[in-house]
Amino acid sequence: MFKKKKPFDKKTPAIRDGRAGKDGRTKKDRKPRTSRIRVPAIKYRMAAGTKIDYKDFNLLQRYITDRGKILSRRITGLTAKQQRALTRSVKKARFLGLLSISPAARRQAREAATSV
Repeated sequence: MFKKKKPFDKKTPAIRDGRAGKDGRTKKDRKPRTSRIRVPAIKYRMAAGTKIDYKDFNLLQRYITDRGKILSRRITGLTAKQQRALTRSVKKARFLGLLSISPAARRQAREAATSV
């Protein structure tokens, strides 16, 4: 009359009670994630005592991409204080017209500076 219940098999996924993911494994079954230590890019670092100035075109140019974006602190390896000063200087130079916003105008300025 009564059917015997099957004994719990450890190989069957625990999907029924909502603890497993799509692959049918629980958190305990999954591999633990390993964290990677990221090495900062040193090629952008400033020499000690270098002052960030909005008039220093060559210095500001190193921290701007070809599309005109300011590189992040993670990429440049600058301190938070230096990054804020850099951002302020770039924005001030753009506002005053010393640094162009569009990439085409910047290319023309670079060509004009190298030809002189």
